[in-house]
Amino acid sequence: MNITEKIKKLIAGNSYFFSFYSAFLIFGLYPLILMKKGDFLLWVNSMNNPTLDFFFKYITFFGDGISYIVIAILLLLFLNGRYFLIAISGYAVSGIAAQIIKRIAGTPRPKLYFGNSEFLHYVPGVDILIYNSFPSGHSASAFSLFLLLSIITHNKKIGIFYFFIALLVALSRIYLLQHFFIDVYFGSIVGVVFTIICYFLILKIDSSDEKKWLNKSLIKFKRLN
Repeated sequence: MNITEKIKKLIAGNSYFFSFYSAFLIFGLYPLILMKKGDFLLWVNSMNNPTLDFFFKYITFFGDGISYIVIAILLLLFLNGRYFLIAISGYAVSGIAAQIIKRIAGTPRPKLYFGNSEFLHYVPGVDILIYNSFPSGHSASAFSLFLLLSIITHNKKIGIFYFFIALLVALSRIYLLQHFFIDVYFGSIVGVVFTIICYFLILKIDSSDEKKWLNKSLIKFKRLN
């Protein structure tokens, strides 16, 4: 089976996640192409209220490194080392790719782009960055993490839930005035593409020995030794 067929099989096996993600990519072309760069951000940010401030302030943490590493460690403890490696490599590679693109693009973030606009709502307690907006690293990490969870979860319908958590993380970056829509759109692509690449690369590692830590959770591996 060649790589194209493997990717098709992976997508088909996780159709719930990828169906909603494909819809996001398609419908996302509207604000991406037909709206001015800051219009979608202004619309999302204009819906501010104390409840959304609280919600987006904390759900955005699902896109940072600490959350990803904690879940990766849980995968190592309770599932197997192979999923741990996929998680760590997916986070590292997508994060590095996002950071490289950021440095090359060098685009301003919303605060610098709009200046001291009275139309913007800043959430108290959130540190606002001003440089290296494109792409969104949090969005890359969130889509990387929740795609992986969708792949390894047996009940594939939960992939819908995983997709929406990743989407909410991406929207939080817009609501909190950290990124534009174009940043989270392409950030999600970075996360998904590099996670798929890491997934297939890690799967190639020899799995013939059932006693290897790659095939056991850390807890079971210690019991065997």
